[in-house]
Amino acid sequence: MKDTVPVFHFRGALDYKKIGLGNKLMMKKMKIPEADFVSKDQIKPLLASLGSTKPADKPASTTTKIYDTPRLTIETRHVHLPNGKDRNYLFVQPVPAVCILPTDETHVYLIKQYRAVIKEYILEVPAGGMDNGSETPLECAKRELAEEARLSAKEFVPKGYVYSTPGFCTEKLWLFEARGLAPCEDCARDEDEIIDVVKVPKAEVFAMIDRGEIVDAKTIALLTRSLANLNSD
Repeated sequence: MKDTVPVFHFRGALDYKKIGLGNKLMMKKMKIPEADFVSKDQIKPLLASLGSTKPADKPASTTTKIYDTPRLTIETRHVHLPNGKDRNYLFVQPVPAVCILPTDETHVYLIKQYRAVIKEYILEVPAGGMDNGSETPLECAKRELAEEARLSAKEFVPKGYVYSTPGFCTEKLWLFEARGLAPCEDCARDEDEIIDVVKVPKAEVFAMIDRGEIVDAKTIALLTRSLANLNSD
């Protein structure tokens, strides 16, 4: 047990003023002097032992898989947080995706797409998930631009990335601005993609966002990254 259970020795004190008369006389007869070995330094080995706990010694995270496909995984996980608390979280994990803003000198090209989940047509930038393990963000951007907007581009300018809903979802969206546009019919749209391409003046973009005509979060993020320096007045 000495090898597995840590033992700490905290010495105390003997104060004649705080013991009963009988004990006091006995201690004096046995010539046991007053003593005080109380010291904060004694607790240092205990604190050092507690402080040496490694992350691996903390409760292990446990995972329960709810749904699993090549393009989407849903799990619950028991997570040990940096503040020492433990919580259960839902993890929704789609494949990484890309968003592309086709643009020329004066206009951007959005798509008006029917979204069955919200039962609405909304204005969006072309976007889509990467083929897991087989596509880079740039390759995916070229494919999605051709599929959804029927366009190709001479130049794809990276605009960083955003997380769509990090409270429960790991989705990472890579952003691109596409320049030097040309018509392209190389790729067919998916059967459920009901899309029209809409040409929007750059000077109108932020007014449309302000009026609630553009409400898609990823689209607003990419428009802001690309047109932040535009004087829309």
